[in-house]
Amino acid sequence: TAWLEDAKLRTTYMLTSDFADPLQWGDEEHPRGVGLYKVQGLSMLFADPVTNDLVHTLVALNGATGAGSAEPALNGARGFLRFDPYGPRVSRTTLPLHWFAAGQGILSARTSWEADASHFFAHFPQDAECGYVDHTVNYHGDLMIYRKGAWALTHPLGYGGRPNIGEGTNGMLHQGWGTTMEFRSALVHQVWPDAHYLAGTVGGDVLPSKFYDPPPHWFHEWSRSVLWIPGEPDLLVVFDRSHVQNPLELPKFTRYSVAHRAKMEAAFALRDTTWHVPVEPTISYAPLRVSWPDAAITLLDDRELLIRDVTTAWPPPPPVPAGMPSEPTMMSERRWQMKALAHEPVDFTTALTVIMLGDPTGFDLRVPAPTAGVRSVQVIRAGQPDLVAVFNVMPGPQTKPRIAANTWDPANRTMLSAVRQCTAPVTVSWVAEGASTELFLPERNRAVQRVRVAGRGPQTYPT
Repeated sequence: TAWLEDAKLRTTYMLTSDFADPLQWGDEEHPRGVGLYKVQGLSMLFADPVTNDLVHTLVALNGATGAGSAEPALNGARGFLRFDPYGPRVSRTTLPLHWFAAGQGILSARTSWEADASHFFAHFPQDAECGYVDHTVNYHGDLMIYRKGAWALTHPLGYGGRPNIGEGTNGMLHQGWGTTMEFRSALVHQVWPDAHYLAGTVGGDVLPSKFYDPPPHWFHEWSRSVLWIPGEPDLLVVFDRSHVQNPLELPKFTRYSVAHRAKMEAAFALRDTTWHVPVEPTISYAPLRVSWPDAAITLLDDRELLIRDVTTAWPPPPPVPAGMPSEPTMMSERRWQMKALAHEPVDFTTALTVIMLGDPTGFDLRVPAPTAGVRSVQVIRAGQPDLVAVFNVMPGPQTKPRIAANTWDPANRTMLSAVRQCTAPVTVSWVAEGASTELFLPERNRAVQRVRVAGRGPQTYPT
């Protein structure tokens, strides 16, 4: 019953505000396909006042019958088991602007229900507690934004292939791996009227627990924290914590499969943060920035930058049976891929990225002087308060090996669930350009503290 109360919102929240696009993750049988007959049939079956209203809205937009219409599957027979066309209707505008589906780690959040709204879509998949699920994905921490009727930050979609792994998403790879099998979770989601925070962690064994004589653990932690500040422009502050060893240099490398060894040996770097942009971007330096019209990705770390046209860089997909959708749909989506490569042979490091989407007038970034245990970024916006986001850079311990055959150490889950938490006092100093500063402090007890600091000029928190 509790699940149904949340699941009935899916058809409403997984469409963009202009009804033009679905929100989709990797491994999509019909990439960029709204699938109106599925949306309509499922909405009818839920028989909820909000989904009732959605049914009528989609029929008004697309028609009730015929090709391309909102006619549900099986000529509507299934939908009408529960749907009453004269039943109560409640506008979706009465719902909250965000929806977090915890089971799949999906966040759908928007600035309004108007057609030109900014729409933030994030996917931090959880552990597959019930075993294999069809169309499950092998990545973590994917981010996309739809604004003013178009995708401003997105990536190729396909039926299988690269969009099902970290290589084809806006995520991070570690020696070619986009996630682990032992632990992955979206642990914190916070909402303010003008901001969203989402954070998750993966770590532990990359191979199944039932794997004989496995190689040692090397993927100890990758945490991603994301702060979305909607508006003009839309801002994403992305902080990645990475604690890994190079598996090529550890014992028992030959215990990996041939395919796994090939993937790791072909990796661009030990750490590979990937973003996809809609057109060929321009690169600038100091700071390192990739930009295209009304958009920019700024990397606040010293990393090698690689730009690739995936239309030609990715190999063609294998042939598929006649009548089945295939990866060419994905390959026809021309996307430029930006790879930020970190080659340093250290076990623990961090990466801080700011993405700006929209009018850049009055937009600027500064990096406050580092203080013990944290790093931060200051965002300056004309006519608005400054924004300072602060993150914990204290490394956690390495994950522990199995305690027995086929049994992961439960201490790993406990450690990874709390590894981002800041336990020491935090001091931050910056020079405020605006009349005040919105300060977002590192997670403590699985919550970010937000503080408003008044005044221009040099500032220190706590005072």
